[in-house]
Amino acid sequence: MRKTRHPVHILGIFSAALLGFACSGCGGGGGGGAAAPAPSGTVSVLIADGPTLEFDHIWVDIDRVSLIPAGDGKPAVVFQGSETIDLLRFQDEEFLLASAAEVPSGRYEKIRLEISRITVDPDADCPQVKLPSGKIDLNPRGAFVIDEGGSLVVRIDIDAAKSISIHQA
Repeated sequence: MRKTRHPVHILGIFSAALLGFACSGCGGGGGGGAAAPAPSGTVSVLIADGPTLEFDHIWVDIDRVSLIPAGDGKPAVVFQGSETIDLLRFQDEEFLLASAAEVPSGRYEKIRLEISRITVDPDADCPQVKLPSGKIDLNPRGAFVIDEGGSLVVRIDIDAAKSISIHQA
């Protein structure tokens, strides 16, 4: 068991950059007596990071990514699983976390990341980062819409230099 001398905290807000490519398609025609499926579109999620000189690695264990709808409504899960990525590996490229996940059409206000663990350099004085809630809600600059038959690409740009800070205990 490692002792931590310097707790590391998430500052609260990851920088989120959203690139929406709304490729609206036409809805299909009617059919026989079967109930029509709920209107939906697709969402892909990319992860990137800005450079930092403070750490060599920042591993993030992402368990779920959801879109939080405007008003009342159930979050739409875009990714669910367990994916460990080294953020600093993606300073010049992007990591595709979810590809063409189908979600209900509608207006969404937030992106929620559920994270089980964040680890910086394992040989550092304090390799574990504290994220008490296990969730980070990203608030883009405005609501975004998933059109029926459309697709949206969400690029989450995590700026580790601004998002992770070491505080002396």
